Amino acid sequence: MPNVADVTCVIPTHDRDVSLKRAVESVLGQTQQPKRIVVVDDLGADSTRALVESYAAVVYIDGSQIDEKSAGSSRNLGARNLSTKWIAFLDDDDEWAPTFLEELFKAAERRPAISLLVSWSDLSYENGRLVPASRMAEGHTQRDVVAKNPGFTGSNFLIRASTFRELGGFDGSLWVANDLDFITRYLGSKNVYGVVQESLVLIGVGDGQEHLTSRSRRHAEGIKRYLSKHRGKANFIQRRPLLRRYHLASRYPGQSRTRAMGHFALQLFYSSPKDILVVIERRLRGDSEVY
Repeated sequence: MPNVADVTCVIPTHDRDVSLKRAVESVLGQTQQPKRIVVVDDLGADSTRALVESYAAVVYIDGSQIDEKSAGSSRNLGARNLSTKWIAFLDDDDEWAPTFLEELFKAAERRPAISLLVSWSDLSYENGRLVPASRMAEGHTQRDVVAKNPGFTGSNFLIRASTFRELGGFDGSLWVANDLDFITRYLGSKNVYGVVQESLVLIGVGDGQEHLTSRSRRHAEGIKRYLSKHRGKANFIQRRPLLRRYHLASRYPGQSRTRAMGHFALQLFYSSPKDILVVIERRLRGDSEVY
């Protein structure tokens, strides 16, 4: 029987019952179980409710009345009125390795003054191939991360509930980059963090469904909101990756060829030689362009 940790796991979901099942079962399979597991469904779908309620240990929350539909808003709803000292989040298309909570709690015990622990992650493609995601290192400042995510996601960290409340939770108005916004604000409050240098999270890629990071008007608008919110915190060189990402997201289907080519030209302008090489390598491999 696994030990129970004083943590609540919150899983936001949006019409992904198949991957949600894998996410939930990865939590139920933890060597150190969370005290509470909550799934927040922003659609209030009958099929999702039935799936979640088939697990006796999991609580279903109907989030269909959320005004601003975003993963951040769903996470905040799930985190309300917590009775546990810690909280961890898992996106509905990601999975935790069985020792995710155990290893992060071990790190927390070794460094009791730290309020946030982060693990490494792998990108998991539908063909079964795993690719290391960005590996977060220790010692980053707000200026280091404001324009480029160092490897912090909505699925690979453990945080004290009191610290989460002090930060005001996630920014629900940010449909994308809400994880980047969260770590930026966390570091801006002079907080420190620890890193477990082990891949303990699988980030789902290429499942045939639309992701928050897929090219779309909503994705592009989300990046624009993030840039506006953190204007002045980074110089042009630091903003370049986000500007590149904005123009990539703006090349969504349904717009004129002239407009799409304009965004392509600006995407190239804001790309580094390394960015271009990475795209070429991914195209040669036939990878999804979600990331």
